[in-house]
Amino acid sequence: MKFLSVTTVSALAIGIVASGTASAQYGASAAPPRTAAPPAAAVSPAQRQLKLSPAAQKAIIDLQTAVKAKNSAAIPGLAAAASAVAKTPDDRYAIASLQLQAAAEADDNPGLVAAADAMRANGAPTDSLIKVYLHAGQVFGNAKQYPLATSALDKALAIDPNNVDALLLKSDLSLKQGNPTASVAALSQAIARNKATGQTIPESWYQAAVARSYEAKLPSTYEAARQWVTAYPTQQHWRDAINIYRNMSGADRTGLIDIFRLARVTKSLSGESDYLAASDTFSGRGFPGEAVALLNEGAAAKTISLSSVTFVRPYALAKGKSIGDRAAATAAVKSAAGAPAAATTMAAADRLLGYGDFGQAATLYRAALGKTGANADLINLRLGEALAQSGDKAGAMAALQAVGPSQSEVAKYWQAWVATR
Repeated sequence: MKFLSVTTVSALAIGIVASGTASAQYGASAAPPRTAAPPAAAVSPAQRQLKLSPAAQKAIIDLQTAVKAKNSAAIPGLAAAASAVAKTPDDRYAIASLQLQAAAEADDNPGLVAAADAMRANGAPTDSLIKVYLHAGQVFGNAKQYPLATSALDKALAIDPNNVDALLLKSDLSLKQGNPTASVAALSQAIARNKATGQTIPESWYQAAVARSYEAKLPSTYEAARQWVTAYPTQQHWRDAINIYRNMSGADRTGLIDIFRLARVTKSLSGESDYLAASDTFSGRGFPGEAVALLNEGAAAKTISLSSVTFVRPYALAKGKSIGDRAAATAAVKSAAGAPAAATTMAAADRLLGYGDFGQAATLYRAALGKTGANADLINLRLGEALAQSGDKAGAMAALQAVGPSQSEVAKYWQAWVATR
């Protein structure tokens, strides 16, 4: 079953620039923004002091003279002649350096990469070659010469696996070649690199990771969405992140209770369809009081009207079912605490959680953990929800982190919210 659209994600541009600045324009049809390739002079690595062998010195000087004169017709022959008599790494480095200069001036990007490879093989400082490979990778990519672009960027990443510019370029390049998994992996690595070094991460990077993951229905989508709302926790972003879960998880009404509770606390429900889906879920699973409270909140915020045809009947049904329910839930606390089965204790805790009695609910959830038939994953999830809303951030995180695989994705969503409190 499909739920509401993910409004922000569906409108994201898929491109990000290698320099790390985001395009200000979003749109599914927008071309990925690009920075201009660096000028030829910018790609030459710093030179080093060289000691040329006597056998190669004249040939290298002749090559240097031709390069300075921009005698493109003579350069290939002179480079071949110099290479034939080269004896030492310094000889070969000097030849490659001159070839690099000639290739840059001639916009010969295959020659540029070949010269950089030769310089690297003969002792060039590797950091100084990264900009050469980045330049070539970007130019090849813009020309849709994807294998050459990939090769150049891989060489930059072999020198520095966490080079952010190379990772961003490779992310876009992988997407253009129809490999969203590799695209998201490279982009996620760039995000992690900036996070580890304390640098600002543009929101567009998170948005691109979410959009690319979501469109390809990758398992990484949930984590990408959580990182986004943790870094930029707005109500609209929370709504998009929660709708991503609703759309992708395939969860039934029971499975959506906890994500709808998160939507309620993040105030990210918007419009009749959100409120109707959430209230139907609460009421249909035995929490009519929670449904009534939710609809009252929506009406108070003027997001919905309880007099509209959409809500008249659901509200009346939930209100009818809720009569006496709160009193019954409170009265059941003592017997539920002493019940031998975890299900009985948890049922009472769930009702109290829905009514906002977070402290009493947490006490019962803790009691339920040690009882027969306890579903530890679900109990710890609900315990974390209760503690989070009671203001016990540390206790909430501990409970949510104890949630196992069966409820882990929802628990991580709750952790994302608790982290921003």
